[in-house]
Amino acid sequence: NNHKLNKYCKKVCTENKVMEFKVERKSDQNILILSIDNDEYKKIVKERKENIEKMEKAALKEVSAKSKSPQKSKSLEKKDLKDENGLAKLEHCFSSDVGKSSAKLGFGFDEFEANNQTNKSASDANSLQAESSETTLPQKRRSEEMSKDNAIENRNGKSLPKEVSAANKANEFEKSVLTQPNDSFVWLQYIAFHLGYYDVASARAVAERALARIPAREEDQRFNIWIGFMNMEIMFGTNDSLKDVFDRACQNAHPKRLHLKLAEILEKAGKMNESKDILLKALSKFKSSKKVWMAYLRHLIAMGNVEESRAQLKRCLQSLDKHKHVLTITKYASDEYQFGSKERGRNIFEGMLTNYPKRHDLWTIYIDREVKSGNIDAARKLYERFVNSEVKPGKMKSRFKKYLDFEMKYGDESSVEHVKAKARLYVQSIE
Repeated sequence: NNHKLNKYCKKVCTENKVMEFKVERKSDQNILILSIDNDEYKKIVKERKENIEKMEKAALKEVSAKSKSPQKSKSLEKKDLKDENGLAKLEHCFSSDVGKSSAKLGFGFDEFEANNQTNKSASDANSLQAESSETTLPQKRRSEEMSKDNAIENRNGKSLPKEVSAANKANEFEKSVLTQPNDSFVWLQYIAFHLGYYDVASARAVAERALARIPAREEDQRFNIWIGFMNMEIMFGTNDSLKDVFDRACQNAHPKRLHLKLAEILEKAGKMNESKDILLKALSKFKSSKKVWMAYLRHLIAMGNVEESRAQLKRCLQSLDKHKHVLTITKYASDEYQFGSKERGRNIFEGMLTNYPKRHDLWTIYIDREVKSGNIDAARKLYERFVNSEVKPGKMKSRFKKYLDFEMKYGDESSVEHVKAKARLYVQSIE
């Protein structure tokens, strides 16, 4: 629809201060060609060149000072090593392969929920991540990249320290955020770059730029930036700075999601009391929310406050609508299996099956909990009850299939044959 396309392009041009645009169609695709103000572009390029020249001059002075003062050289090398370790640490925290070490800090890319399928095209941001991935590069190539990172050559052939390389990377990130201004992944990589050099002020400035630049219609992308901003304040800021960011986020994004996400991040960072305070604050605002109650009950069980969690479950059922009771109690029983008492979890599931014997989801969750806890025999007995319960013939096919898959994975030939024979008998009985 050319009319809608032109209307959208005009809106994009207005937001990005683009002077003119035109649309071409090639290979059944619409290609949008934008042109910005040439004087403004030249001004930006000139400022960057001046900054790089200043960095090069300062770097050359440090090189000459190193050759004259060997003791000072050693101290600078230690500082560079510290900065390099810090950068690798922060890049790892923002990468998608977050491990337990970053989980303890409460800073992981798994906190950013938006669907970032366009992130593959962010070659500038991904190149930074590829440089920190030692497992995918041969040893020779790694050594070459390390040497390039520690010292690069200028036009005169003199080696320059890592500060110039950092300036070049910052320039690359600036290009990336100009070409992909609505991509939260690129902005978060830029924030991680500054935090790698312990430049918290610059990282905060980049976060503010991202929030100002990403339009309000990109809710998921803006939500990712708020999560990254709160992670940064947890790691490098104070309680007051975290509160300020969180309050601002609640005014500009989905408040319930933010409360639940912040509580989860604080819990991963080991700040259990702060996490509980956030959940209590969420309960005071969203009393009828099933998700908030389930998160609070799970938090109490994880902290070992089992008795308090059981008392709060009664309050929960009084606050929620009746149609939410089954799923809430089922989630509570699963949390009992994982963090509390398995026997207590079994009792809750058995009570639920007594009241709702035809609920397929209750059976599968109950069996799954037994399998994950290692009770294969108990799970097998549940499957026997599962296929013997009276339901419509159309639903029995999926039940026998699940039982057969279970025996093929955990049983032997005789148990597999037993399930097949049982299925054949059932088919004969309904014919």
